[in-house]
Formats: sequence, C-alpha cells, structure tokens
Amino acid sequence: MGKNDRYIRQFLFFVTLLLMTISCNKEQQLQKNLKEAVKNYITEIYPDQQIDSIKILNIDTLTDKSFATLNIVTLENKKNELENHYLYCSEASTTEEKIEQYELFETLDFINEKIETWYQIYDNPMTDSVKLRYYFVATRISFQKTQVTHNNEDILVAFPISTDFKVQEIMMGNQSE
Repeated sequence: MGKNDRYIRQFLFFVTLLLMTISCNKEQQLQKNLKEAVKNYITEIYPDQQIDSIKILNIDTLTDKSFATLNIVTLENKKNELENHYLYCSEASTTEEKIEQYELFETLDFINEKIETWYQIYDNPMTDSVKLRYYFVATRISFQKTQVTHNNEDILVAFPISTDFKVQEIMMGNQSE
C-alpha cells in the first residue's frame, strides 16, 4: 500500500501542478489580450502619444445587467456635472453664453434619453444577469516623455472590454451619434 500511496500522491501533485500552470497561462493570456485591446484603443484616441507601458490594476466582470448599471451611473454622473455647469451658465448675458447654455440643455436632454434607454434595458426581465459579457479593466497607462512635457505622463482609466476584446464606449456625445 505504501508504494500505491506514493504514486497516488505523485499523480495528484502532477495534476495539481498542471492545473495551476494552465490557469496561470490563461490569466497571462487574458491580461495580454486586454492590454492589447487597451493599447489599440488608446492609440486611436491619442495618435500623437507613444505608450510607454500599460499596467492592469484590476479586472472585474460584467453581465449585460451590470453593464447597464455602469452606463446608468456614468451617465448620471455626467448629467450632474453638466447640470451644475448649466446652473452656473443660467445668468448668461452674451450671445455665446446663451448658445453654450442652449447646447448644454440639448446635451442634458440627450443624456436623459440615454439614461432612460439604459433603465429600460436594466429593467427588462430578458436582460442577462449571469453570463460574462464584459471585463471591466482598471489600468494605469504611461506615455513616453515628450519634448513638451519632459516627463512621463500617467493616466488612470477603466474600460469595459467585451469578451472578444473590443473596448465598449459609454456614449455621451452629441445627438448625431
């Protein structure tokens, strides 16, 4: 029995080591794919900047329902920010200030519509709250130093990234989008 126990222990150790190696490789591959998605996205946004490094600080998972929640919270925060700015512009006296105030009003109306749409998605009983749909990736992105700044610039950004590694934008732009 002693020899059989030893072989069983060796076999279990080998299987455990193999499973740990496979899971580490999956985690490394996931991080590599997420970094590549972030790099591609940031390169499109900042074509004149050279990325020095991307560090993944945290990876969370999102379902369709939690993605709707993320959109609602983000849009509500943007709405509050714009409402404060709108109130500040309420004493507009010049034509430019009145135009800015009108544009703010239009943007607030647009954001309210988007929020309502996301609430409908969230409240829909068919909206999945179980299946992994997105990774929510918090990153620190370092840009190479430039002649203008003379130092590296870091930004902290979080991205929802689909399971096929495409950054999903939370739309807040203008009505034409």
